[in-house]
Amino acid sequence: MKKFLTATLNFFKKKSVQLWALIMVGVCVISFGVMSWIMVANKVSFTHLEFTERVMDASAPGGFIDTQIQFDFIPSLNWVDTITFANNNEDLATSRQLQNNKRFGQTDAVELQGQARIVSNIMDRLNGGRRTNSFTQFSTGGEGNRDLDGRVVNTHTSNWTFEELSGGVWIRIVFVTPQFVVNRDVTGTTTSFPWQIETFNPDYERPRDAQDRPITQALTRNQYNNHIINAIHIPLGNVGNRFTRQTWYLSVGSQSINNTTSMGFTFETYGNYHRLMRYVNNIDNDYLL
Repeated sequence: MKKFLTATLNFFKKKSVQLWALIMVGVCVISFGVMSWIMVANKVSFTHLEFTERVMDASAPGGFIDTQIQFDFIPSLNWVDTITFANNNEDLATSRQLQNNKRFGQTDAVELQGQARIVSNIMDRLNGGRRTNSFTQFSTGGEGNRDLDGRVVNTHTSNWTFEELSGGVWIRIVFVTPQFVVNRDVTGTTTSFPWQIETFNPDYERPRDAQDRPITQALTRNQYNNHIINAIHIPLGNVGNRFTRQTWYLSVGSQSINNTTSMGFTFETYGNYHRLMRYVNNIDNDYLL
């Protein structure tokens, strides 16, 4: 045994072996460094969705043109009307509604500075919570499925059910003008067209097939104008400090944005909204001033 250990020690004393070991260590460091850098640089941003818009064109093959449109389903601050929130803070007895003083990008004549600050902070944390990178995903074991991001389900969720699901901490974002709509995806190969979120098109026409016939299961113009997303409801009370699947609730209605509490659809996405939950949960009456 002693001879074996001595021979092994003498083997590793050789300069050629030491040089080989040094090269291998360098290769490993560089390889893992490059892979880590790639994973850090690979930004993942959820709620960045896409849909296919069908436009009829008699000169096109099949009689129509399908155009893929990408958009961001995080409402711009300019298009937010109000944010209502509720939390478990004893110093805030009931839910409060915050007015956004930057609607359409223009400052209100009577600026509510306290409310404006909170609205902006909520939007910043909401936007930050859906961003991550591959390295963080790998290190924390967080979920994130781009194929499921954006899935919309017609559920007709009632208000009291949402209160239970939210754990008492939630925010509701109400739009000031039509920005998004829940529509049928008529570009698939099945006859059961799924729901999807699209950017609102004021010139929407019922899509047609290659024979120029209206697609039966597609929304009519009136139905389309009654599926505009009036508000987004986000439960926060049960949010953990990790990147995982989140369920948001959607209120749909007319262009007047008058249906903001009745929830008929759910929206699946991913994110870590723990910082948003902590911020909302710490808002009290004094902070609103």
